[in-house]
Amino acid sequence: MRYAGQGWEIPVRLDNGPFDHLGGELLANRFEKAYEEFFGRAIEGLLIEAIGWSVRVATPRPEAEQMKRVDAKRDVVSEHTRDIYDTVDGAVVEAAVIDRGALIVGDRVTGPAMIVEEQTSTWLTAAQQAVLQTDRCLLITRRNSDLAHTDSIE
Repeated sequence: MRYAGQGWEIPVRLDNGPFDHLGGELLANRFEKAYEEFFGRAIEGLLIEAIGWSVRVATPRPEAEQMKRVDAKRDVVSEHTRDIYDTVDGAVVEAAVIDRGALIVGDRVTGPAMIVEEQTSTWLTAAQQAVLQTDRCLLITRRNSDLAHTDSIE
């Protein structure tokens, strides 16, 4: 807020709650008090204007649940393939093309593979695998790491 025509604004806080005609008077009083604290005196008789408004809105968020990791339950194989240049191998490889929307929780896709959906694609090199989790995220790990658990499903 500022006095009309001035080039210096002072932030003034609003209370939570309804803003009626008394709210306008209270806001003007708060501005004059803030102005006096900042500049040493208020100016009587000048119009007060609000230059900009900012609103902070928040809502309580529930505690985030820790997801329990889902291990691979089924290997997904696709008959659809395409040639893709793999920058890790430095060569063109034949990669499976998997529709992400068709995956169910616990499905494992091993690379080289391209998991496709409408807005994006996920590339898995030959050294990677992905398992669909309960929150629909893909847990991508190296095929030979301890995180990969088993390399085959019994």
